[in-house]
Amino acid sequence: MYETANNVIPLNTFPHAKQIRASQTLYLFAKSFLALMTRQSHIRFHLQRGRIMYRLGRYDDAISDFRSALRLDWRLEEAITWIDRSGRAKQQQCLVDGKSLAVEGYSARFKECEAPAIPFVTFLF
Repeated sequence: MYETANNVIPLNTFPHAKQIRASQTLYLFAKSFLALMTRQSHIRFHLQRGRIMYRLGRYDDAISDFRSALRLDWRLEEAITWIDRSGRAKQQQCLVDGKSLAVEGYSARFKECEAPAIPFVTFLF
């Protein structure tokens, strides 16, 4: 037996310490894996909801969802494609409705039909 200031540690506890370290490693791996899976499910959720909003004609909400997905994974080309597609559909809807379209800026008068800003994303691959 080993004696410390206040505790007595039996000799046979050291094999259990290796098991505890192994289980902690497994726990940390499982935790990081679940965090990654949760992140991927959030990305899929925002993409799917954005597609639904696009089909309903709610282009501002769709763009917002696609940007949320892009914040979670900045290399997501699908979100960039859908943002572009939603912006073009919004412009087309504004032209059909006869509303003016604010280009390059934020005009309070034409806020409902201003063109969305496409995020600048560089790809490293």
